[in-house]
Amino acid sequence: MSLKKFSELFGDLDSINSTNNKIEVLKNYFLSNDPIDNSWAIYLLTGKSNKRFISGRYLKNLFSQIYEYPQWLIDTCYLKVGDSAEVITLLLKNKTNSRKKKLSNISLNELLSETIPALSKLNEEEKNLEIKNLWETLPEDNHLIFNKILTGTFRVGVSIGLITI
Repeated sequence: MSLKKFSELFGDLDSINSTNNKIEVLKNYFLSNDPIDNSWAIYLLTGKSNKRFISGRYLKNLFSQIYEYPQWLIDTCYLKVGDSAEVITLLLKNKTNSRKKKLSNISLNELLSETIPALSKLNEEEKNLEIKNLWETLPEDNHLIFNKILTGTFRVGVSIGLITI
């Protein structure tokens, strides 16, 4: 299943307060996916030992460098929002080229087992270029999930108990 479907799940879970409604949303998601993507979804949703590939500060500095935003502006936005991944996602809106959306169907498994781990094998300049490329080839709806996975700050109100019901 695609990262897009997982992004939709995240949005749904983040906006639902009812436990029964969350269970229903999770059930529908898990029934419509491949087992490997379901495994990654559980890993991310439970927030247990999510690996940080880059820091929030690195993400903010990279965005500032690529898109020539003053650092003070990004830091001011961060003070209001409190989450580097979310700030950069908001600032990325309308910054990326919609004609290059080649990764609209990337699976959660491909992203987490191939694409992101490959970043650690690159030098800093290559890593920066690859993150920029990913921002520009992923649909806007997937930027928040991508940035949260990169910074290891993926958390949503889902417990192990809720997933195993």
